[in-house]
Amino acid sequence: MHDTNTNDRFGDLLAAVARETENWIPETAGEQVAGEVLELDQIETAFGIAPAVTLLTGDGREVRVAGFGTVLNRAIGAAQIEPGDLLAVRFLGQKTAAGGAAYKDYKVVVRNADGSGKNRGRPATGRPADPELVDLDQAAQGIVTDDDHEEF
Repeated sequence: MHDTNTNDRFGDLLAAVARETENWIPETAGEQVAGEVLELDQIETAFGIAPAVTLLTGDGREVRVAGFGTVLNRAIGAAQIEPGDLLAVRFLGQKTAAGGAAYKDYKVVVRNADGSGKNRGRPATGRPADPELVDLDQAAQGIVTDDDHEEF
C-alpha cells in the first residue's frame, strides 16, 4: 500500500539517501574545493577516527572532505565547523618535515554561518576555554584570524 502522507513525511530523508556524494582526494598541488557545510561526520580508519565534512559546492555537487592526513585532520578539528558554515580547502602538495618525514599539506579557510571567521571561543577539543587560553591554543595550531575568515 502506498501512502502519500508517508512520502511527504519522509521525502527529504529519501532525497538525502538518493544524493550522490563524491570524495575529494586531491593529487596535485593547487587542487581545491569550497562550499557550504551540509554535514559533519567521522570516518574510522586504520589510524583512528578522521573528521569528514560534506560540502554543497557552487555547482550543486556534494563533496566529502575527510581529514585523513594529520594536517587536514587538525585543521578541520581546529576550525570548529558547523552546518551552514562556508569552507574552502586547498591542497598545497607533498612536503617534507624537518625530520625528513613526508606529509600532505593543506590550507583551510572557514567563514562561519553568522558571517564571522571566529573560532567560536573553543579550542579544537570542543571544550569551553578560558578566553586567555584560546589565543595560545590557536597560535599553537597555526590559526590566523581576521574579520572575514579564519585560516587554518
